[in-house]
Amino acid sequence: MDTRDYAYLWAWEPLLPADVTSVLHGLQAPWWICGGWALDLFLGRETRRHDDLDVAVLRQDQPALFRHLRDWDLWYATPEHNLRPWDGHHLEPPIDGIWARRSSEPYAPWTCEFLLNEHSDDAWIFSGNEAVTQSLAEVGAERDGVRFLRPEIVLLFKSRELTPKNEADFAVVKPQLTRPGSSWLRHAIEVINPGHPWSLRLS
Repeated sequence: MDTRDYAYLWAWEPLLPADVTSVLHGLQAPWWICGGWALDLFLGRETRRHDDLDVAVLRQDQPALFRHLRDWDLWYATPEHNLRPWDGHHLEPPIDGIWARRSSEPYAPWTCEFLLNEHSDDAWIFSGNEAVTQSLAEVGAERDGVRFLRPEIVLLFKSRELTPKNEADFAVVKPQLTRPGSSWLRHAIEVINPGHPWSLRLS
């Protein structure tokens, strides 16, 4: 199944972050809202329209996620941008996205995408790059009972693609970053992409 050839694959439920708390109630693994919604949770307001909703989980917790969503329709995204049915087998890098929907009907909307994050012991690792880490205890925050990735981590992921949307997210969130968060983000960006235009703006 090729996501570029099937327009219906881009239909998503109008899900809000608070809805995810109900969906994942009982999941025996940590999770965090990520992407643009995480930035809005950090800011405490909705800054733009969101077409989908992403949730970060740890790669080691795939079995728990599969058990929790065993009655759902689950697919994983390949590096070639194809979707393949996921039967719960362990997904290794570079595969890091699991698409989930409540029904296997062909035109059923997707509920959310789960993004597999790397870690070692108590350290979160950015995309397998052990030069960029954070304590697992400090990668997330919470607003109104909804857990989300810290904005500096979300912006690090967004720094890989300088799209108009990501540039706008950076411009809105940057002034609200804590000093430690801003310093961490600048260092991380310089490690993975020296000379990145966001580095100077974070100085």
